[in-house]
Amino acid sequence: SSSSSSSSSSSSSFCCRPSMPVAAAAAAAPTAILPKNRPKFVFQAEEAVRRRKNGGGRLRSISRLWLLLVRSWRQNCRDGFVNLVRAVSCIGLAKVYSAVLGGTSAGEQSPAVLPEKISLITFGIISMAQLSLIKTLDLFSRERETVARERARGQYNAWEYVLSKVVAELPLDAAYSGLYAWVLHANTIFHTPRSTFIGLYALLASVSASLGLAVGAAAPSGESALVAGPSLMVIYMVLGVLNPSGAPPSGEKKESCPGVLLPVKTASPIKWAVESLLCAEFRGLHFSRDLKSTPRMGAIALVRTGDQALEALGLEDQTTGRCVRAMGTLLVSHILVAIGALALAKPRYVELDSDHQGSVKGS
Repeated sequence: SSSSSSSSSSSSSFCCRPSMPVAAAAAAAPTAILPKNRPKFVFQAEEAVRRRKNGGGRLRSISRLWLLLVRSWRQNCRDGFVNLVRAVSCIGLAKVYSAVLGGTSAGEQSPAVLPEKISLITFGIISMAQLSLIKTLDLFSRERETVARERARGQYNAWEYVLSKVVAELPLDAAYSGLYAWVLHANTIFHTPRSTFIGLYALLASVSASLGLAVGAAAPSGESALVAGPSLMVIYMVLGVLNPSGAPPSGEKKESCPGVLLPVKTASPIKWAVESLLCAEFRGLHFSRDLKSTPRMGAIALVRTGDQALEALGLEDQTTGRCVRAMGTLLVSHILVAIGALALAKPRYVELDSDHQGSVKGS
């Protein structure tokens, strides 16, 4: 009877064992409580199995990255209605802006259209930047718990998740911003070539989406990210939008931005996007001038060429290429910050003392 009872007890305990590697790890590792109340030895066993598979590490990383990409693409396909609404919103914004700022639809190039063009470019940049940022923050907050649980299981690393989001989400954001730019360019007279106009807006959306990844990874929760992200973009907007009164004369060294905020102004994607589009639009432009077409106020009054307008705005030494390089630097910086913040936010194990372990085993 004792042998039968021992055999029954051993068989029952064997049935409760999840697998041989897990059981071997359970005998040598203390018990810990992790997300979803999974014991620590389960994760240690899974890690030991992965380490015993020598070779092919790069292939496994590529496979994990590919699976994350496929999941992100499938999610984008399932959000068909949201994508449709977003496309309609971009088209509607372009139509409204071109209709309200109708002075830019004049066939002639006159100084009278300069205030409307500056406003039209600025409003569009702010709108596309905010839409791309908020969309990325919302997506990141919805996936936050799932990502933490999967990373606790060791399914993928921080850089694999962020890189999959960069490849899957940033082109989509750039496409919507490009759609807005295409409709706006088609309904308004611009000196900038259409391809350059669309490309600059697409780059702005990519930088703003990467900023959303960085803020979402660095924020302690999804709710705080949704609050901090738009607030940061408002600061970037205030510091990045050009002053309509123009830059001070060349003899004066007066800086409207406080010195402590200069690094923040340099990190503003809105600043570089506005300056790049204005340089592309006004550089080398000549106006047909008369008294009726003269702007009544502001820095661009009494200008005759686009270069004079850029000089009045303080952009005489700025170029579109320099602004594009600055936005590219911001894009890479945001991605690196997102990877670093997400790696630091990896779930940590909680070690239990011996008394707590005994009470858990006794229960």
